Amino acid sequence: MSRRGYRPPAEVDSGEGSYFISMTDILVGLLFIFIILVVFFAILVAQENQEIKDQQNQAERLQTVLLDLAVMQQKLKGAEDKKDQIQKELNKTNAMYAELAKGAEKRERDRASVVQGVFQSLEDDGLKGIMPLAEKGILRFTGDGTFASSKWELPEDSEGFLLFSAVAERLAERIACFAYRDKADLGLFANSFITTEKFSEGSEIKTDDGRTLVIYGEGCEKSKNAIIQNLMIEGHTDDIPMRGMDNLELSARRALSVYRLMVEKTPVLSRYYNISGEPIISFSGYGEDRPVETNSTSLGRSSNRRTDIRIVMDSPKIADIEGPFTAQ
Repeated sequence: MSRRGYRPPAEVDSGEGSYFISMTDILVGLLFIFIILVVFFAILVAQENQEIKDQQNQAERLQTVLLDLAVMQQKLKGAEDKKDQIQKELNKTNAMYAELAKGAEKRERDRASVVQGVFQSLEDDGLKGIMPLAEKGILRFTGDGTFASSKWELPEDSEGFLLFSAVAERLAERIACFAYRDKADLGLFANSFITTEKFSEGSEIKTDDGRTLVIYGEGCEKSKNAIIQNLMIEGHTDDIPMRGMDNLELSARRALSVYRLMVEKTPVLSRYYNISGEPIISFSGYGEDRPVETNSTSLGRSSNRRTDIRIVMDSPKIADIEGPFTAQ
């Protein structure tokens, strides 16, 4: 075979091969750029997602803070409401104590006025041997002028008889506006010192046994007075014993003698009642147990031999004071 005219194929196609190589490089470059763009946008998306997530977290934290704030505000409001309630209760308590103090002052004034009034009227009548202890609500009768030594009787011609008879009448006059009387009894004492029928406004009460008690007397309607709880006749002695009887028994008998005399001379005294519907007048003996002076001297023993008429005013119950304030 002849070798003339033979041409290698590579030399014929060299231009077309260069073209394909260039396209490949371009595609690779574009792919690389695309990858870079994808990565770039992926990073951007990731950052945006992170920002969104951070914003969501911040929103959640803010919401939590707002919820906590709302809870705190609610608690604060509750605390303020509680504070207001406590302040209201405190104001009510203070007002109650003020009312109690006001009532106590009035009771002291009323009691002192009774004691001082009785003493003054007895003194005006020329009666002696009386010591008013107005701040304590006591009329004190000392010395041997009331009872003979070791005796408990009150003969009609004795100084003690005249003295306690006058005391009974003066007391009945003075305490009329400070004690209750049975409405059914008013006609029994038509000739007594009370001459006008005037009832203290709002003074009527009902007892458990069905009685109607009223405060009755001239001038009683002008003001609401304190009420006497007890009008106690107290017998006292010194510490010198007596033959055949101890001092406790002697003091009790003397107090009983005064009680009987006063009720006999002024019966209305036994018909005065306290707010519980009980008679206010009573008696007791204390012997030598409550001295006011030393028993080591004759003067001190003379002071301890005494009869006290003690006025005890009624103390209001907490419920009575609480009621009007609770209704406010």
